[in-house]
Amino acid sequence: MPSNPLGTQVIFHNPRPILTIEVARSMKLGHCYSGTTYRITSRQRQTPGTLRMLFEAGVLGFGQEFRIISQADGKEEAAGLDECRAVLLRDNGILDLVTPAVNWEGKPIPVARIPYFVYETETRCDSGG
Repeated sequence: MPSNPLGTQVIFHNPRPILTIEVARSMKLGHCYSGTTYRITSRQRQTPGTLRMLFEAGVLGFGQEFRIISQADGKEEAAGLDECRAVLLRDNGILDLVTPAVNWEGKPIPVARIPYFVYETETRCDSGG
């Protein structure tokens, strides 16, 4: 019966970054006023406070106005599921993506489906021109 090598742990490898921020769109609103929409993808639910903190830190743009477009109240549904396979984490911290991870019976560990969440925010800025 196959087993995992000594000195290893079994973890589910999720290639998705913990948090990504992308500019979804930018628009001129007229009279030196512009708006930018950001798409935040996260492996964890975000709160309005966390999203506001990202704005205040300058990570979600800048401007006089900030608003959260999408639901962010802890009750939002996942945007999707990542299929993550079990892999071995060696005692030296290196992921072994080749050796199959098995359970105590020597059978391959099934794929885990791990949720991710997507949020949209908008900033508006008056350039003062």
